[in-house]
Amino acid sequence: MDVASSDFHLNANSPCIDAGDPTGGQDPDGTLIDVGAFFFDQNQTGGFQLSANPDPIVAGQFVTLSVANATPNRPTQLAGPTTADANGQVIWALPVPQQAAGLSIWMQAAQFGQVSNVLASLIQ
Repeated sequence: MDVASSDFHLNANSPCIDAGDPTGGQDPDGTLIDVGAFFFDQNQTGGFQLSANPDPIVAGQFVTLSVANATPNRPTQLAGPTTADANGQVIWALPVPQQAAGLSIWMQAAQFGQVSNVLASLIQ
């Protein structure tokens, strides 16, 4: 948050959120472990947030990736560019190849001037 003041908490756009080892357990908020001394509580409201359903992602099935709290009506990039709707929502539905089972993946969505949390998953 503020290195000059020795505040090493993560802000909502930190690439360290959910970027730890996917086999390393969970943070107290039930998400993948964060990198750093303090976890970012994703149960807070607000922020440009990426999520997956199902989580964990399953090989041979579809995954729905969604972004909440994006800037409305602005292009958003993750799995190809898509424009956020008037409510700041973006949704992608993608097939997960069967041969992806066992792979660790990291994803992040972006809009001009902001990035989402990092979504890390070990594909089941």
